[in-house]
Amino acid sequence: MKKISSACMLLLKSNGFTLVETIISLTLISILLTISVPVIKLIEGPSYSNELSVFQFLTFVEEEINTSTNVTLINNELIITDNQNREIKISKYGNDVRRRVNNTGHELLIHNIQELSFKLDKQMLHLSVVIKNGGSYHKTILYEFP
Repeated sequence: MKKISSACMLLLKSNGFTLVETIISLTLISILLTISVPVIKLIEGPSYSNELSVFQFLTFVEEEINTSTNVTLINNELIITDNQNREIKISKYGNDVRRRVNNTGHELLIHNIQELSFKLDKQMLHLSVVIKNGGSYHKTILYEFP
């Protein structure tokens, strides 16, 4: 009998995939991809981070005013005097809104602002915020000082 070398044995031995196995694998992969795209979109969901940051900012300003002794407005800069007689300024700074106490410090309250406007009317503060993606938010804060 003829001896076959080990190199020839490797060539004769076939360990590849059959056509049926390949078609089944591709079918399963296409089904998984078809199902996964809508599932991923459901998981991501809409982003409410900009809206929530604006509401947090509006609530913060309202709390500052409710604990203050005086509110004035100079050049669209809200100046609040708190019960410790500190002067708190809230103003637009580039694309952000910042808070400064006694003209020191620099605390950013909200980012990506297109427009910020204040309007004082008797004992009401009208506050308007427009964010970069076009959302517009308004709040009227009533205040009363002793």
